[in-house]
Amino acid sequence: MKSPKLLVTFRILNYWFNSSILLLFFGLLSSYSHSQFNISSDLYIGENAEMHIAVDETTFDNGIIKTDRKAGKYGLLSFASTAKWEGASTESNVDGFIRIYDNEIFSFPTSNESNFQPAMIKRTTENSPVDLAFFNTPHSSTTKEFTIKEISPFYWTVYGNNPAVISFSWTPLSDLSQLTNSNLNDLSILGFDGSQWRLIDAALDDNNFYDNSSVTLLSGSISSKNPVNLEGYEAYTLGSLDNKGELPLVSQGFTPNGDGINDTWYIENIEKFPNAEISVYNRWGAIVFKSFGNYDNSNGWNGTFKGNNELLPDAPYLYIITTNKENMENISGWIYITQ
Repeated sequence: MKSPKLLVTFRILNYWFNSSILLLFFGLLSSYSHSQFNISSDLYIGENAEMHIAVDETTFDNGIIKTDRKAGKYGLLSFASTAKWEGASTESNVDGFIRIYDNEIFSFPTSNESNFQPAMIKRTTENSPVDLAFFNTPHSSTTKEFTIKEISPFYWTVYGNNPAVISFSWTPLSDLSQLTNSNLNDLSILGFDGSQWRLIDAALDDNNFYDNSSVTLLSGSISSKNPVNLEGYEAYTLGSLDNKGELPLVSQGFTPNGDGINDTWYIENIEKFPNAEISVYNRWGAIVFKSFGNYDNSNGWNGTFKGNNELLPDAPYLYIITTNKENMENISGWIYITQ
């Protein structure tokens, strides 16, 4: 005998949900092995309010779930670890903040001002809440590393504590032809660290993570090559690079666990900078690794303290690469060591 399936259709037009307490939406349905929630109308979630979806499946049929975006007081729609969704599009999505709690992999159906641009995270360590929202407006800062040529006129905010592989999508409204001069190979992910935009080593996905379509200038997605320290950046966007292939491209993380895969820190193109000095610091500013030139990827840094046998703890670390090349600035950012 099949388990019962319960269908709930939400049809409250322009409903305002404004409460400071957590609402386990239809949580009483947990006794059913399978339950479904259909969104068919608009919904507003007010300041400091949270609407939590605990049913198995949520279907976006029609209507926008919009949340308050006030800094530090935003409303949000959250999903339980077993909650999934389908059907989100430009006509039905979440225009505002989305939170996940225990989900290891989750695609966020985010939009803003009719621009639907989902994002996704994949976590490899202990889970904790992650809040994410898309903003279809330029970020307040345009300060950037010299390696970055152009910055997209939109961004995502991601609030979380643990490292994760991050993926971001684009649509025809993103105008990547202008951003990259019609060359997708120059596209990358950028992270704003509070002072400037920095390059995050990334690669185009084989297929768009959202709908599995082919990656083109009109639509697609891109993912960080390694887990990113979510605490290290206030915002993320897409950008194009100058002279890609001629610059050091830094891996944002590695896993020195002895399995022979990603055990050391890899810096692409570093052989073109034989005089580069590389320094790595912990979060308290103490130096943990130093290289005075001729960094060798085949025998790269293995995450030990100053090269001895003491393996550093899982944490984010700040790196600074002094290229010692004329007219080239230092390169800096964050890497995450995790076993």
